[in-house]
Amino acid sequence: MNIIKKYGNNFFNLIMGKSALNIGDSFYMIAISVAFIETYHINIGELSLFALLAMMPGMFAFSYGVYIERIKNKKDALILFQILHIILICLIIAVLYYKAHIALIYILNVLFMLVNTIQTSLEISIVPSVLEHDEDLINKSVDIQYMTGNVLNIASDFVASVLLGLISYLLVVSTSIPFLVAGVFFFSRITLSKKKILSNTDTKEYESEENKDIQEEKLENNSEEHVEKQGYLKDLKSSFEHYKSGQFASFIIFSEALLSGAIDMLIKLSPLYLVLINVELKWIGVVYATQKLADLIGAFIAPYVKIGINKFFFLDYTITGILLMLVFIVSNPIVKLALFFISFVIIGVSGNYFNKMLFKYFDSEKLGSLMTIIQTLYASFGLLFLIIPMFYSDIRILGIALNFLTFLFGIILLLIPKKKDTAQDFE
Repeated sequence: MNIIKKYGNNFFNLIMGKSALNIGDSFYMIAISVAFIETYHINIGELSLFALLAMMPGMFAFSYGVYIERIKNKKDALILFQILHIILICLIIAVLYYKAHIALIYILNVLFMLVNTIQTSLEISIVPSVLEHDEDLINKSVDIQYMTGNVLNIASDFVASVLLGLISYLLVVSTSIPFLVAGVFFFSRITLSKKKILSNTDTKEYESEENKDIQEEKLENNSEEHVEKQGYLKDLKSSFEHYKSGQFASFIIFSEALLSGAIDMLIKLSPLYLVLINVELKWIGVVYATQKLADLIGAFIAPYVKIGINKFFFLDYTITGILLMLVFIVSNPIVKLALFFISFVIIGVSGNYFNKMLFKYFDSEKLGSLMTIIQTLYASFGLLFLIIPMFYSDIRILGIALNFLTFLFGIILLLIPKKKDTAQDFE
């Protein structure tokens, strides 16, 4: 707590609010899948539809990123969407309790994921304001944000899983509400300065933008509706141009989304892979626990890794690509698990570097809309890779091919123009 407090009360309240949201979401996510099956006795097709619909808000996140960027009072927006979280969970509990039509669960869960997607973008977009646009503090704060997020996700998933064995799923879902209420409390304690400290360059850009805004306001007299439409399209185009302007960072975002979709798909197929290699299915819990533990260790190690961002992602993709390919090539299950563990320790560090990269290479005022584009990429590739097993089912070949792709992306990084980059950027 003392480490967090040295960044100021605003950052402390933001972290506590995000932590409360993480715990509440974990309890909901773990319990809802069980509730859905036990209450409605759904089949595989209906469960797949449930999962695919839940990805829709992420796939179209780019379309409302512009509006997130336009929000002036992000603190009030955080509180509003936290309250919406609570309302939606209460409605879902009522639907489950009264066993209402299954369509209501589909609809409410999509709305829940929509609120969650927007909330994630708001949380990252408010960080620069909370830390008064101090680049050094922002950079260092990522270690804390990433570590607390990982620790709480793993711990709350574990606690929720244990509780499901002791109490009903309705009580587990209900347990998320006090945490979300606590999130509202902490977000309400954030006090933001209305002025941003501008550098000379920022001032010129601000004045330029201000002139543009004046010109746009003049056009409103001719056709307000037309201007609003044109303004939205212009801002949407600007968001994508801002994403592309990162060059190296843009490629990393694209790569992470694509490779994450591939790895998530392979993780989902891991129970079938255990059967294929004649390992009892009961050991799947060890595989999942190994992944979570490795991610957690990676989060703890990340602050002490002092490698430039360019070099890190090259090493990340080439090493994890080779290690995960070997997982599908070697025959000894213990060696497979060891290679799997090492790979996810590196991936755990990678998540920390990814977040720091966003603050380093992109305008802090556009992080909200940038995050919606990232969410769209992740959801789209996640959906794409979930479709692949429907047409090709050789898990071993898929594992080797997709991880060779990871290795190949590492080699491609050597060919992409980059800004000068040093380890000091992350100290």
